[in-house]
Amino acid sequence: MLELKNVSAYINKEEKVLENIDVHFSKNSVTLILGPNAAGKTTFAEVLSGSEDIKTKGKILWNVKDITKKKLHERAKLGLLLLYQNPVEIPGVKIFDFLYASYKSVVKKDICVWDFHEIILKNLSVLKLNEEFLQRNINEGFSGGEKKKFEILQMLLLKPKVAILDEIDSGLDIDSVKDIFQIVRDYQKKEKATIILISHAPKILKYISPDQVLLIQGKTIKEKGDIKLAKKILKNGYKEE
Repeated sequence: MLELKNVSAYINKEEKVLENIDVHFSKNSVTLILGPNAAGKTTFAEVLSGSEDIKTKGKILWNVKDITKKKLHERAKLGLLLLYQNPVEIPGVKIFDFLYASYKSVVKKDICVWDFHEIILKNLSVLKLNEEFLQRNINEGFSGGEKKKFEILQMLLLKPKVAILDEIDSGLDIDSVKDIFQIVRDYQKKEKATIILISHAPKILKYISPDQVLLIQGKTIKEKGDIKLAKKILKNGYKEE
């Protein structure tokens, strides 16, 4: 479904942060991406999503079609969504207005505001959020948990075929982590979606069972495997190169 062929990534046009990435993400699967801090995991997520801050070489394929030059909003319309580790505050922009505009752009352009309101209320209940949440400015004064719930709310509304979750478990207490991953598991099963989880904490295995595990280290994918690889890392840690 989603494939990277010999992809390298650069910031500031010259500084190489990832190199020679070859990987395939199957439909209706869960991939766990592990790696130490500053290994390039977030950059990898931005490469997939189409961030304009990252320059890439190589090919990114979506159902065999080359989408390497497509921008972030174009990839979102295809069904690829990145949920950020540290989403930014956007003062003056109400959550409801942002989500309504996003929904019309990505899912159904002619939906009326009342129909959308009914849809969003159902998803708020899943996340145990009240309706007043919709009138807050995006991420302004949010706790870590509220930021993560807002990211998950976007996933539930926009229904991406591929959802990239960048350390969605970081900064959350144990109960919140359990709740978030239950929602992610339910979404993946219902929508038959491809989930890409990025983390540096192998304890994530308590909450989700990946079909594929990738270790990013030294600017590239150092190892590929299944859950056995993740368990090995859990036991031995990240070995220095």
